[in-house]
Amino acid sequence: MGPNVIWLTGALTGVMTLEPGMRVTNMGCCKAISSIFLAKEFGVEVWAADFWVKPTENWERIREADLDG
Repeated sequence: MGPNVIWLTGALTGVMTLEPGMRVTNMGCCKAISSIFLAKEFGVEVWAADFWVKPTENWERIREADLDG
């Protein structure tokens, strides 16, 4: 779904200050790959949503990444 989401998210985080525990909203998260990256790399709490991908599919990916709380 579009350009490499990790590359784009990495570029974005280069101009942001993210600290562990911060809350981040990721609207249009597609398959939640960028959300998982942000949570794992920066320790932030990500609230993610996408119109085209079923929430249960993303939740399964999040659980597989051991980020289900």
